[in-house]
Amino acid sequence: IVAAHFPGTTGRYYIHHGDHHLSLGVTCEAFQHVDLHNMSYELCGHRIGVSGQRYWPLSAVRPSQRKTGFLGRGALTSCSCGRESKFESGSYAMAYERGVANILKASRGYHVHIGDLSEAFWQKIFAELDAANVSRERFIHIEWVPSLAKALIEHSVDVFVGSFPLGGGKALIEAMSVGVPVVTHESYRSRYHGGGELTYPESFMWSRYEELARIFEQWNEPLLKQHGEAALRHFEQYYSKEAFLNAFSTKPGTAPEVPPLRIYRGNPLRNYLDSRRQREQVIALLES
Repeated sequence: IVAAHFPGTTGRYYIHHGDHHLSLGVTCEAFQHVDLHNMSYELCGHRIGVSGQRYWPLSAVRPSQRKTGFLGRGALTSCSCGRESKFESGSYAMAYERGVANILKASRGYHVHIGDLSEAFWQKIFAELDAANVSRERFIHIEWVPSLAKALIEHSVDVFVGSFPLGGGKALIEAMSVGVPVVTHESYRSRYHGGGELTYPESFMWSRYEELARIFEQWNEPLLKQHGEAALRHFEQYYSKEAFLNAFSTKPGTAPEVPPLRIYRGNPLRNYLDSRRQREQVIALLES
């Protein structure tokens, strides 16, 4: 993101959406600085000291339908959504393909992936399913949908699993907009990578495969209903059209209603080991 200043113009806004990439112009005082989620709002306002800060939350228009029943397939159906780059682990210790195998082994249900995947990535998923003795037929792939929120209802999804290693904020908000429970990953690299900060306080977060498996062993209909109602309440309070318009109309200098941040515990040592392993892989590739 690059901010450009044109003399004589008024009503200038810098929309800060560089979640984990370089952003130029964050502190430029010629603009009203707009943050789209609670993480960057806290970072820019309290740590960097950005002036003229505004908060316009990520939002979604809630469909007329909402989740009314669970376990429509007779077993739990989980779902993730996003392009392949959000799920490529690289040097990160947790891999989506193994996560899916853990989910399906624990839930004994189905997992839907919405988003394009390469043949090579498909094969990695199938290898993990085979190793866990999980039928490949329990993994359902849908390349694209016009509306994630509607697709979650149409495909009887019971729990939405946020993408990892890189989370997707808009997808989580769409899931909550129709009352679908969400589960997110707590990244040891940065709180910005997981997405859990956007979800309702009762939502489950995991950092290790064992935690992910325990989460998906315990889902039952009463718990799903409880989380679905909490998800919908959280959406309506913080991410609905009304919430956005209220934030939009808030005057600069007035504190908007921003979802509170969770306590975050990263793992700098693990992050360092990832970086070192990545450097060693690059060196080995150059020397080969």
